[in-house]
Amino acid sequence: MKLTKPVYWLYCTGKDGPDKQSPIPNIVLYDFQPTRSAQCAIDFLQGFDGYLNVDGYSAYESTKATLAGCWSHARRKFIEAEKSMPKGKSGKATMAISHIKKLYAVEALAKQEETEEKAFQIRQEKAPAVLATYKDWLEKSPPNSSSS
Repeated sequence: MKLTKPVYWLYCTGKDGPDKQSPIPNIVLYDFQPTRSAQCAIDFLQGFDGYLNVDGYSAYESTKATLAGCWSHARRKFIEAEKSMPKGKSGKATMAISHIKKLYAVEALAKQEETEEKAFQIRQEKAPAVLATYKDWLEKSPPNSSSS
C-alpha cells in the first residue's frame, strides 16, 4: 500500500485579520484530505454558491462558487519574475506590480473606513479606474516581450 503525502485544504471566512467591530468571528478550517483532487473542494463546498477568493488552482472551477482571484497570489508571481530580471532593469513585471500596488492603496483606504458600507463605496469609487488602467496596459503590451 502506497502512502501519500497528506493535503490540507484551507477554508476561511471573514477578513484576513481580526475584526473587532464584527460580532461574527473569523473561522479558519484545515481539511485533511489524501489528495488534491477537485472532488475534495466540490464535496466540501457542496451547496455553496457565494464568492470564493482563490489562488487560481483549477479545482475550484468545478464548484458552484463565483471565483474571485487573489491579488496577493498574482503579485507574488510578478515579484518572482521581477527578481529574475537583470539588475537595474525594469520590465513588465515591475509595471504589473505598480498597478497592483495601486489596488492595494485603494484597499488601505477602504480599511480605514468605519463601516463596511463606506469601505465598499471607496472600493467602488476607486478600484474600477485602477483596474481599467491595468487592463488597458495589459492589452497594449506585447505578450512575449519583457520590457514595458
